[in-house]
Amino acid sequence: MDFIFSLKISISISIMYYLMQIYLKIRDKIIFLYIDNQQVKKKLKFIWLEIKKISIFIMSYIIH
Repeated sequence: MDFIFSLKISISISIMYYLMQIYLKIRDKIIFLYIDNQQVKKKLKFIWLEIKKISIFIMSYIIH
């Protein structure tokens, strides 16, 4: 495998991991505060979808 390609993969995995950790921290704080609001749930879903979009974008960048 090419060094640059493996470097890109490693960076993208690190970014995705970091984004996932941010999401989990936000979710855990909301759960800790016992916030059961429909709007908050929508925001969490939006954040999760954005993380997925960013992950797909990063992976497509690596493939091409």
